[in-house]
Amino acid sequence: VPLLGTLALGRVALREVYQIGVNARIGDELERGLSLYRDYIGLLRQAAGDSASAIGEDWAVREALVARDSQHLAARLHGLLRQYPGVAGVHVQDASGNTLAEVREPKREDGQRLLPIQRLITLPTGSVELSVTVTAPERPFTAFQVAGELTADYRRLQRGTGQLSTLYL
Repeated sequence: VPLLGTLALGRVALREVYQIGVNARIGDELERGLSLYRDYIGLLRQAAGDSASAIGEDWAVREALVARDSQHLAARLHGLLRQYPGVAGVHVQDASGNTLAEVREPKREDGQRLLPIQRLITLPTGSVELSVTVTAPERPFTAFQVAGELTADYRRLQRGTGQLSTLYL
């Protein structure tokens, strides 16, 4: 009888330790953190797209493109780079692939994740392709990857705990 009592108490204590150690709330918090990173990265991408669209819709850029004034276009793009600190460069080419203008700020690329965004600009004289290279801090992307790995590991641990407790408890 004492042996059965000890086994029963041991089983209850072990089950309680597993319930505390592998808590579903912790997994939920990990999932919530992962979701926050996902939302943040989505907002970074949206802001990058908005910057590219704003540069492509700039009236002075469009005016210089229609006039085929490469000097005015490059000057305006340099001005826009000053306005958009998250933009590292802009490249404009015509339908034949000829470069009409290209401006870059290489220092902005250091330690950043680069996201090139293309926009097709339709003009009365034809269309041109605008490629805007937007920068974003590398750290959120790395943290998102780590959070995803931790969440997956924790979910595997939860599944394994359920199997372990069913088998031994």
